[in-house]
Amino acid sequence: MHPNLVQSGDASDRASVVIERLDTTKVVQRDGSLVATVERMQRANSVLGAAEISPLYLGYETGLATLAVLAAYTVDSQGKRHDVPPTAMRDISADTTGSAPIFNNVRQRVVLFPYLTTGGRQVIRYRVDLQPQLPGTFSDAMSAPVWPVMESRIVYDLPSDMRLYADARGYEAVPPVEHDGRTRYGFTYRRDSARQRLADTVQAPNVGDYLIVSTFPDYAAFAAAYRALLGAPPAPDPAVVALARTLTAHDADDHARAATLYDWVRSHIRYVAIHLGRSDLVPRAPVDVLRDGYGDCKDVVGLYGALLDAVGIRHDAVLLRAEGAAQLPRVPALAFFDHVIAYLPDSGTYADLTGSAVGFGYLPPQLLGAAGVRVGDGAVVHLPARQESMTRSRFEIDLQPGGDAKFALRLEWDGYASEFQRSAIRNVPAASRPSLANAWFAENGIQAVATFDTSDVALMRGAFQAAMHGALPGLVLPAGNTEIRPDAVVQASLAPTMASLTIRAVRTEPFRCLSDALRSSVRIVLPEGATLAYLPDDVSVHVPHLDYASRYRYDAARRMVEIARDVSLHFDGSICSPAQARALAQPANVVRHDLEAHVVVRMPPRAPPPVAEPVAEPVAGAGAEPVAEAVDARTRSAAEPRRRQGGTTDARMTGVQATAEEER
Repeated sequence: MHPNLVQSGDASDRASVVIERLDTTKVVQRDGSLVATVERMQRANSVLGAAEISPLYLGYETGLATLAVLAAYTVDSQGKRHDVPPTAMRDISADTTGSAPIFNNVRQRVVLFPYLTTGGRQVIRYRVDLQPQLPGTFSDAMSAPVWPVMESRIVYDLPSDMRLYADARGYEAVPPVEHDGRTRYGFTYRRDSARQRLADTVQAPNVGDYLIVSTFPDYAAFAAAYRALLGAPPAPDPAVVALARTLTAHDADDHARAATLYDWVRSHIRYVAIHLGRSDLVPRAPVDVLRDGYGDCKDVVGLYGALLDAVGIRHDAVLLRAEGAAQLPRVPALAFFDHVIAYLPDSGTYADLTGSAVGFGYLPPQLLGAAGVRVGDGAVVHLPARQESMTRSRFEIDLQPGGDAKFALRLEWDGYASEFQRSAIRNVPAASRPSLANAWFAENGIQAVATFDTSDVALMRGAFQAAMHGALPGLVLPAGNTEIRPDAVVQASLAPTMASLTIRAVRTEPFRCLSDALRSSVRIVLPEGATLAYLPDDVSVHVPHLDYASRYRYDAARRMVEIARDVSLHFDGSICSPAQARALAQPANVVRHDLEAHVVVRMPPRAPPPVAEPVAEPVAGAGAEPVAEAVDARTRSAAEPRRRQGGTTDARMTGVQATAEEER
């Protein structure tokens, strides 16, 4: 048997790792500080499983927490114990390989377990001492492990006058136990199989098993504790006030002023994650963020708020999850939130200041429909569930006799897509943009030599246009049949959404479904002597949430192919159910295939080389045809267009059929 396989009928044994025991006890003091003790034993069922759990990484933040490993060892498949030596436990800085730099005091204790192979067990017991985050309060949030769990127990031990509220799915509460003026709350958990999640599945607590506990009875109390931690807002700084008034001097109303300040912050303040002690929760002073030119989400929201104050625009902050969550847990927990955005109540606008590619009035797609809590009053809010986005394209191809082509491609993006595309090009030097266009074609298997022009990339609002002109060397074979997929360049904008509805149509959990639209037209002019060997049939799909229409025409007199495609995905919100996925799977698959459809162009055969006069005379009376005349006759026959019954051009014959008939 292969060493990566385990022969067992138990579903848990088929997982790469099984957690056999996981016990956690957190003893909380009145000020919110705590001591957590964790004991974990897990079995590696395969070579892959052993690699997944060793080395083991334990994170903590210096200055706020201390970590002590009390025991760590491996029990091999023969039952022999192997202790982890001190040299196999080292502290390293936290991973900072993300897209933005990170300033933090987070460390990782790396524990490398010896002799851990298939069938071996990893055992670790450690303790964490943690200072309070919101003084005098306590909250905790955890998602269930992805691996099967045979036995898990979580205990929270608090002073009896600190009541604990809980929101749980999959975790079962045991009756509280009173002892020595304290209360011990317990929860148990078990799951027999590993949990598989698709990348676009919505975040917990919307799906999956979780446990959230808190001493906050509601979000109003939670927001009040957070406001107390922030303290009084700093006094207006003259530099911030002067900047705000200068930037908005020519704006006509508050909406324009808010947009101007938003654009300035996202284009001048670089995102840098800062997690140093209390700065993990408390923003730096706006004037310091302005001076440094960088900050994390809470810093840039603070600076934006100070700029809005300077021009008299009301604002608030909203706490939420960076990956989005369609609903909040029933009880508040600080660990659930990891992002903050701005809210302008007078216009109902939400603004994510860390989204440098997101225009004012729009949101990153993962935040559509997300739930959050307003810091000012603790109200639970839901962000807009949808936003408009449209891509329009016109692609003109002029085929040349040798197989090359001249082309012109015009693109226009509107709605959310406009600033997203403009931002992608804004930082590319103008001299390098033609190579960007060439690479764009190359990603879709097309060689191009292009120029590249755009509308003003310095603007940050309104529609955005791009135009490409140039040559497509060797687009088709100089003779014979060639497939052309002319819309491949613009289809990529819809690819993730269509894949979400087709490839991942078998679903058991809610998933993200974003509204989008594409309108494209293609015109291909064939050279003299070329014909069309295949043209797809028109397609029309109209079902709830999806409308699609394609039209294919060939004008033989002008040797012109015209293709029009119009697709619209329109959902009421940003979260769809498994039932909606099942209903859309078949029509979405029809659309996906038609978006990938091609035409087949038949270029005329090359002129045959001159044939020398035969040296020998034909045999008298044999009726033999001269060689040159026979070649000319075959050439004329192949060049004639295929006819339907009734004498019309059969433009829908497949390339395979056409080739077979030519051979006959």
